[in-house]
Amino acid sequence: MAEPILRRTADLTAFRLRDGATNKMVPLLAPGEAGGPASVNVEIFDVGGRQNPNSHPDSAELFYFISGTGLASCDGTEVAVRAGDFLVLPAGSVHFIVNTGAERLYALTTLLRDDGSHDGSSRPQESLLAEDLAVLGPANGTR
Repeated sequence: MAEPILRRTADLTAFRLRDGATNKMVPLLAPGEAGGPASVNVEIFDVGGRQNPNSHPDSAELFYFISGTGLASCDGTEVAVRAGDFLVLPAGSVHFIVNTGAERLYALTTLLRDDGSHDGSSRPQESLLAEDLAVLGPANGTR
């Protein structure tokens, strides 16, 4: 029988995909962990933060924006995004997201077939900041 997977805010850490990145990932589900190739992360963009243009040939990338405002570019088409928006970037598209707001931008990010690009297992881990916890929920589990 399979066991449920539970992540508590107090146990979460973040990582940056590369040195100098202005966005960080908070892993919630690693590829293969639930029997499939998807990964789920909370992606946090610093003020003025952005992704480098990137593409996932065999995977759509899904974003549900939790807090903040930004701009998403997908194959040259730009759309403004904000809290409450759901965005699908099709497999094979060249895309990136920029935080255009005065506060951090938070998104629940799902890569349907993680190609390893969201793997932070070899990256230095960072603690979540107080402002991150204010968005994601209290670290003591008393919601």
